[in-house]
Amino acid sequence: MKPTFLGHDKPLKTVMIIKRTPKEIIDEIALARAAGADAVGFQLEKLLPEYRTEECYKAIFNAAGELPTYFTFYRRDSEAPHCTDDEIAEELKKMTRCGGTIADVMGDLFCKTEGELTDDPEAIEKQKKLIAEIHELGGEVLMSSHVLKYTPSDRVMEIANAHKDRGADICKIVTDAKTDTEQIDNLMIIDRLKRELDLPFLFLCGTKCDVLRRLGPRFGCCMWLCVYDHDDLAVKIQPKIVQVNAVMNALN
Repeated sequence: MKPTFLGHDKPLKTVMIIKRTPKEIIDEIALARAAGADAVGFQLEKLLPEYRTEECYKAIFNAAGELPTYFTFYRRDSEAPHCTDDEIAEELKKMTRCGGTIADVMGDLFCKTEGELTDDPEAIEKQKKLIAEIHELGGEVLMSSHVLKYTPSDRVMEIANAHKDRGADICKIVTDAKTDTEQIDNLMIIDRLKRELDLPFLFLCGTKCDVLRRLGPRFGCCMWLCVYDHDDLAVKIQPKIVQVNAVMNALN
């Protein structure tokens, strides 16, 4: 059985790894496992194009062992900006065939849209078809919308329900917060998602996000997104796994 992100009784500590070569990724997988990671994630758009092969993907996913693996291929910040959305979709399927657990399908795949949630009917049907194909390959799907601005609760629910309707297994929404009040509002949104969505979710924000990214899973998010270390490519707003371990120990 392939490892899964679904059905766990606790949020998963998912260590995100951004590197340019398979060896660097595999080396960091070992460090993440030793630090207590429950899962590992890879932003493979940063992998140098010459390493985007089935052989390299299989080596990366095999190195994760029994841990479920999360992978992205975002069009933004890619080492291959010439990739079309159809090529991105094919790459997600290839990574699934090579052993990856859950594919991150952007909510505006096939029709780039501000806020990363398209309402174009043709694009939505293509998303549904892609999600079905990933499921047929034995994979899971996380749909993501990086709104990147403070977003009211009702709009967050609209986005989340759109992800669910398109067939996603996990919903991921990234908004923003610039004040403590907005951080508190976002924690309340997590509570609403937990009560009303009936789908595992990951709700994050940028800018002023230290509370949300450390306590969100305590209130209902299905995972922590963290890093092993804040190296040059790491997302600095993601806490280190040692910090997440400290938070969990304190809460317990």
